[in-house]
Amino acid sequence: LETARDHVLPIDYYFPPQKTCLICGDEASGCHYGALTCGSCK
Repeated sequence: LETARDHVLPIDYYFPPQKTCLICGDEASGCHYGALTCGSCK
């Protein structure tokens, strides 16, 4: 018996992991003050 759960896609399908600084576009180091940023822009 199939259920709806068998057809659920992972959240990364809808929201791919963001790895880019939202300020300068460099590689992000983490979430700082609510925004994904690199070390320089934090």
